[in-house]
Amino acid sequence: MHLARDARSIFTGSMMILTLILVLAAGCTLVGDTVTGVSLNKANPTSCLHGCAGSSADQVRAEVAAHKAAIEGCEALPESDHEACMTAEAARHQAAMATINAGRQECMNSCHRQGSGSAG
Repeated sequence: MHLARDARSIFTGSMMILTLILVLAAGCTLVGDTVTGVSLNKANPTSCLHGCAGSSADQVRAEVAAHKAAIEGCEALPESDHEACMTAEAARHQAAMATINAGRQECMNSCHRQGSGSAG
């Protein structure tokens, strides 16, 4: 009787099929994001941070140019309106710079995403 030999060949065949399924499944990605939140792509966060810095630098340059033009416009006004214009422009410029800085921080924080879940 060859019952033991048949059981071994069935077991060996089953293990080969299981191994093949595991190898094929290992190549599949079922989620769009990394499960652990750790990426092996090291250039992505760095390029993201550079993009944030470059974008905010462009915004700062544009705001400085707008501020300079507004100051020149204030200086062209009559003396009675000059001080009020300068005060308003200083407040506008400060708010614009704060908005640019907040946008830069938000952009940089999104570069350091630690997975797609939320903690609460």
